[in-house]
Amino acid sequence: DRSDYRIFPRLNKDDKINLPVLALHQGTFDTINKKQNNKEYDHAIGVSSSVSYKNGFFSKEKIHIPQIDFTCDVSDSSLLEVVGFSKYYAGLKEGHVVNSGGSYHVYGNNTINIFEWDKFMNKLSVDPYKMVNPDWVKAQIKRKFSMLRVTASKGKPKPVVVAYFN
Repeated sequence: DRSDYRIFPRLNKDDKINLPVLALHQGTFDTINKKQNNKEYDHAIGVSSSVSYKNGFFSKEKIHIPQIDFTCDVSDSSLLEVVGFSKYYAGLKEGHVVNSGGSYHVYGNNTINIFEWDKFMNKLSVDPYKMVNPDWVKAQIKRKFSMLRVTASKGKPKPVVVAYFN
């Protein structure tokens, strides 16, 4: 039981977590998946953390969407642990939790600069709770951006938004 060594408080379903599926975000996932015509593909479409935007007239700045790939099972108690970890260990103020089939993905609703992203990913790499996929973290750090699947692929179901937290 992970509750024995958690530093974040135990969450209840009443603790600022909305469990209904968010139509706007789930609608986006559904649109992408419909374009695949429900076929199984060897590859999936993913959302990259890396975002470029114009900061002034000439300069472009790269920022990131915080993302986390978890390894825990899909259950009500795991969902509460994912939200608690995301808020109290990873430091996300708000975000969406997606059931990826075997576990969960989290997308933060804020953006962070490259230095904050490096710090965020390095913190995930030393996860004392063993909730985050260490191979995923290593691969994302190596390529200097993260990516999470938003479509079905061979052997993996379509991801579904299951919660929003703030």
